[in-house]
Amino acid sequence: MEKLWRVLVIFALCGIAISEARSALDLQRSLKDGETEVSCTLDTFFLRVKQSTCTCECDGTSVPPTAFTPPATPPATPRPTIGQDPTTTVDPTLPTAQPVTCSFNSETPPVIPGDDQDRVDCWTTGWVWNIETLCREKGCIWSPSTNPDGSSTGLPWCHYPLATSTGTGLKATSCLITDNVARYQLTNTRSTQAYSRPWGGVVFQVEQLGNHILRVKFHDSTASRYEVPVPLTRPRDGAAHPDYEVQVFNEPSFYFKVVRRSTGAVLFDTSLGGFVLEDQFLQIKTRLPTERIYGFGENRHRTFKRSLSAGAVPMWAKDEPPSYENGNHYGFHPYYMVVENDTKAHGVLLLNSNGMEHRFAPGPTLTLKNIGGILDFYFILGDNAEDVTQKYTGLIGRPFLPPYWALGFQLSRWGYNSIGKLRQIINRNRAAGIPQDVQTLDIDYMRHRQNFVYDWEQFNGLEGYVEELKRGGIRTVIILDPAIHADAATKHPADPPYRPYTRGVEQDVYIKWAPNDVGQMDAINIGANGSLLGKVWPDGRAAFPDFFTRKARTWWIDEVRRQYQTLKFDGLWIDMNEPASFGTNTDGQGQWFCTSGDLPGHHDCMGLKCPVNSLERPPYIGRINSLSDKTICASALQECRPGQSCNHYDVHNLYGWSQSEPTHRANQLATGSRPFVISRSTYPGSGQYVGHWLGDNGASWGDLQYSIVGMLDFNIFGIPYIGADICGFFNEPSEELCARWQQVGAFYPYSRNHNGNHFRDQDPAEWPVVADVTKKALNIRYRLLPYLYTLFYHAHVAGNTVVRPVHHEFATEAVTYDISDQFLWGDGLLIAPVLHQGHTTRNVYFPDAVWYNYNGQVMWEKFVAFHER
Repeated sequence: MEKLWRVLVIFALCGIAISEARSALDLQRSLKDGETEVSCTLDTFFLRVKQSTCTCECDGTSVPPTAFTPPATPPATPRPTIGQDPTTTVDPTLPTAQPVTCSFNSETPPVIPGDDQDRVDCWTTGWVWNIETLCREKGCIWSPSTNPDGSSTGLPWCHYPLATSTGTGLKATSCLITDNVARYQLTNTRSTQAYSRPWGGVVFQVEQLGNHILRVKFHDSTASRYEVPVPLTRPRDGAAHPDYEVQVFNEPSFYFKVVRRSTGAVLFDTSLGGFVLEDQFLQIKTRLPTERIYGFGENRHRTFKRSLSAGAVPMWAKDEPPSYENGNHYGFHPYYMVVENDTKAHGVLLLNSNGMEHRFAPGPTLTLKNIGGILDFYFILGDNAEDVTQKYTGLIGRPFLPPYWALGFQLSRWGYNSIGKLRQIINRNRAAGIPQDVQTLDIDYMRHRQNFVYDWEQFNGLEGYVEELKRGGIRTVIILDPAIHADAATKHPADPPYRPYTRGVEQDVYIKWAPNDVGQMDAINIGANGSLLGKVWPDGRAAFPDFFTRKARTWWIDEVRRQYQTLKFDGLWIDMNEPASFGTNTDGQGQWFCTSGDLPGHHDCMGLKCPVNSLERPPYIGRINSLSDKTICASALQECRPGQSCNHYDVHNLYGWSQSEPTHRANQLATGSRPFVISRSTYPGSGQYVGHWLGDNGASWGDLQYSIVGMLDFNIFGIPYIGADICGFFNEPSEELCARWQQVGAFYPYSRNHNGNHFRDQDPAEWPVVADVTKKALNIRYRLLPYLYTLFYHAHVAGNTVVRPVHHEFATEAVTYDISDQFLWGDGLLIAPVLHQGHTTRNVYFPDAVWYNYNGQVMWEKFVAFHER
């Protein structure tokens, strides 16, 4: 008999009091079941470790033993490149597949009361006087829903019929099996349209990719439609023992369910009706098995578990600071996870990159609306939430392994303005004893905000200083934006020709106008080769590389390598890659970029003007409001696959993803070392190449709290190298807020203090108290770096989370599903920070385990997990 036991030690970073110093930890039972109130002092930390060791080679440096032994796992799956056929990446390890069958199920339709939460909204364009007539003309049901006092319940009065009553408008007419894929041919029996032309014919496709991965796809059988060109690692040998079943119903109309075979749990149930499949409007609604729902992004939300009352949430990558809840921000992740009643879990990826809305509602239910593409679902079934994340990253690509130095503390700001200011900040933090491994350079270092050229006047001697910093143990990361200065009229007389742009013109790398739109455009927005010109940081106009093309990727890599010849950077930070363009469809007057002073020099304030067509103004836009707001025109042309043109309308949300792989490769080729890239805009699969930060946050307690939710989101999205701007980007933090934020930030995987232009300095040495807090927190981080590095190794080879939700480890404890203010590092470290102004104590939930504080003292014991086998 071999005894296995798991000693759980907690390290709950609780925080440090600013007004007084305490050396002892005071524990009290709180009134809430399972919680303990902890007195939080600046030297109060707690930890949880496993008893095993390993020695890691990190960038050629031997690292002391860590708390984990890396598993004997194969190397990470080779990363496919942009433009590779998504079907060519194959996992050949599955046994012989169980044959797929064509079948129909039957069931007794449920009785749905008139005020049921399951109504699918059929009218989203606002009240009009003849709304009842128009509702019925659309083939929908008009049924007012009011409270006893006559007020509206908030449920839709105009709604689609249930699939189990009068029908979805779809009917299966045949089913064929080809290559072990079941294809159901559907006809659309609805005579009306919701917003645009209905598909001519519908194919519903069921493909068993593996025992735990299922693909369900709707596409148009009569016309070619855009499909996402992102390559996935799909098992291709089918499933010998699938743990799922797709039940297809055809009476009174078509709908389907996905059921877990082993438990009977219904994971996806479309019997609610509301199917719409049109050129520019797709809709599907499903019941979900529990309210333990996580995912979808990128948007700010108060709790990690998604609210059922948030309403419709837009998804469209946008240069929009996360200053409000449930808006659309930088990235696009159409993926969610549900933990079922027995703690098994599943994830669902909708492989679509068009504008989208998602809405969770009581029931619970989920409604998805898209403005293009197809419905291409991947269901990932796991034994628990962590297992689902591992399987999901196996599908979209394992996260990159950051270099060891990237786990150190990093300083940055927009507003250094000169090499003298940069030296001053670095030197004063050294004098204060602040550990620092990385210095980031924002757009200040650029010559007139132009990529690949540093300012030889304000940053004279920068190349030598970067090498000096490296000799002293500090690496340098530089920012690059995708927008390339294209306006010779605004070139400064003393500057040489800007060759990065002209080389791009020679190689034809930029996004273009559609030929039919050129005649509508102002000449100021048309560049060489018919390229689209917008407005970003450089003076004058800017062009945007089309990273989907091989020639643009090659050009970008070459330009990065050229810059390295004069500035020996270590890592790259790609920003503004939604892509951002200022003042689109405005005259620029009164716009911030023309009044704030952030764009010095000569420039034209007029924003990019887009043509008027159905791509710029689609029939349904929902809460996205405007596709072109703060970005380029949706009707612009790109090459989404070799030889295949697409509109930006379809691939907008992939722009950051398309820039990530060539930047990752450029960094590696330029430096000859393991690459390090941070990207603002991301999509499923981006984590193979880049990390992420949560964008232009504010110096507020609310933003501090949100940063934990954002980190948890991105870990289940497969991007574990994640953090927020410590102390906030916008506005100015108080001393107390910055001190608390430095404590929490010491446990961000990406630990960087960064702030915006025109605000006071907020590096740790700005305040003596913050400096003291930062040193204590970072000293703990640095002692634990081998452990953190090992967690990233696990993420890279096996797809684990690094910052881990508590319920991933303690799934049987119901309380853990609602925790948004505590998090784990792996399975061995619990961090519970102070997140509220003026607080020196907080309640901490300790799951069933033996818990120790950082000094090795037993803090809390419910039971010791111990068994024999």
